[in-house]
Amino acid sequence: MRFLTLLTGVVLLSAPAKSWAEPVSDALFARFLTVMPDRDRFNTTNLAPLDSDVAKLLAGNPGKEKAIREVLLKQVQCNAASTKATVMETLRSSLDMLGTEKATRVTDFYAGEGQAKIDRARLDSLNAQMKQPGVDSPAVDAEMLTILNRYSLVEFATIMQQEAMRIGSDWRHVEVRKACWDANVKAMRKAKLKVK
Repeated sequence: MRFLTLLTGVVLLSAPAKSWAEPVSDALFARFLTVMPDRDRFNTTNLAPLDSDVAKLLAGNPGKEKAIREVLLKQVQCNAASTKATVMETLRSSLDMLGTEKATRVTDFYAGEGQAKIDRARLDSLNAQMKQPGVDSPAVDAEMLTILNRYSLVEFATIMQQEAMRIGSDWRHVEVRKACWDANVKAMRKAKLKVK
């Protein structure tokens, strides 16, 4: 969404998140996952190493493209699984902290049905207005914020930011990322690949 810049600014000025509410149901969390923005980024199938990464290694290891691709694919798969686990835990924890009522509002907004569809279109329109010269930015900001708050999006973004920092630094996830790194180093050595 193009209004995320405003949302990010509001998050940085927001008060800390409140304490835990009643956890959301598995059904609501599953529904959220089907409508959340950028959901395809967490698809861990059909992964492939970046061509630029292959080219960098190939420059110092001519004739070893197959080995390079195999090593890099394992690294990409490991990192993707680690990232997905961290993101899923962050999303679930954040929705649980919001509670069912507000988490439902967030989910409804992203689903974009009924009034939410109208409000999303209005946010896009307001965002476009802000780019025009002579627009009364405070009035537009205020209307945007009203819509964002209607769906508890500011509160959700604030909680998400805090939970992402907390969960991302949790030793369990740090250990998984370290294991991915160690496995990659070991695979590179086994394939006798040089790093420039």
